[in-house]
Amino acid sequence: MLRLYLCSVGPNWRGFRVLSINGDDEVLNRTSIYAHASDARINLVTASIERQLVYDGAADLVTCFHGLHLLDVHEALAEMHRITKPGGRLVVAWNDRDLRNNFITQLEALIERHVPSYTRTCGQHELDHWATTLQQQGLFRLREHNTYHNPVVLRNLTTLGDILNSQSYIREALQGHARRAFNSEVRALVEQRFGEGPLLLPMLTRLFVLEKVTPSLQ
Repeated sequence: MLRLYLCSVGPNWRGFRVLSINGDDEVLNRTSIYAHASDARINLVTASIERQLVYDGAADLVTCFHGLHLLDVHEALAEMHRITKPGGRLVVAWNDRDLRNNFITQLEALIERHVPSYTRTCGQHELDHWATTLQQQGLFRLREHNTYHNPVVLRNLTTLGDILNSQSYIREALQGHARRAFNSEVRALVEQRFGEGPLLLPMLTRLFVLEKVTPSLQ
């Protein structure tokens, strides 16, 4: 799941104009639902992250969640640099499952069994690697990077199923009977661990805050 948000000062929601760009209509539909529930006004646009219809220096803040690794990183960073104001900020973040947790290790083993191309380590976003990658073109300067414990409480199994089935490596690899078999095993694992009630999904948020570099600031 990849979301790109652009914020610039204006008269709209909480003092900001917010534009959400994504190439996946399903993700934008979910964003619309969440925004409506929060009484937030967000403009939704279906477009390529690397090729946006946004003018130069439009955004005070650009946030990119959960999917920069799926793109051509050099092109995406160049485009985000173009649309960010001088001195503006780029925030990049991923939520990684906490591999130290027993339930998570069981869930990861289940995914690996059903999706042979997936390994639990490939789903992690190491700080040092991405701190280097995000700065290597000289377009952004790292201001902060850290890992935060971010346990997510899910109301029920359906919510976890929606999250897992939204992952591209699962959507592409599992169809029809294979997807149903996978979901059945996830249900059995969750019910064994949590029963019918809410479930706790231990997550680690990898957060990077960067400042746009311009010739006058170098």
